[in-house]
Amino acid sequence: MSDNRTLILDHRRIVLTLERIALEVCARHHDGSNLVLGGIGDRGHLVATLLHGHLQRLHTGRVDLFRIDFDRQSFRPDAITYTPETEFGGQHVIVADDVLNSGKTLMHVIQPIVGANPLSLETVFLAERSYRSFPIRADYTGISLATTIQEHVSFDTADPANMALWLS
Repeated sequence: MSDNRTLILDHRRIVLTLERIALEVCARHHDGSNLVLGGIGDRGHLVATLLHGHLQRLHTGRVDLFRIDFDRQSFRPDAITYTPETEFGGQHVIVADDVLNSGKTLMHVIQPIVGANPLSLETVFLAERSYRSFPIRADYTGISLATTIQEHVSFDTADPANMALWLS
């Protein structure tokens, strides 16, 4: 990786940030309702998995975990997969990803979820930037960054025991 990187969140702060987000989720769903938590791709699924661990410890309801994969080249709706297959109708659904930029990815993967009539749909992002082209908002955010359009935010998960969020 480039030497021109700035550390935004180190491993410890990422873990603490996700624990804070879990507490916020519990506060919003204080009635103990069941949750369905999904992560987009490798990095989003890692965020969801870490958040799931905190929620299982803190939340009084059941929390089911699933993974969302799709074709990043074509964004075809028929190429979206949810593993394991998950029922979204009548559920409180939370979708997680590492960084919110334009909102295109999230807009694409939530369309089938919205079509299934969930009770609610919320979003979680480790980092949020303000360059959205689509009407997407973050319900739970680790950190909001004021960056230039040329800067890049990356979630380094090469070593899951030493994750980091970088600005380059």
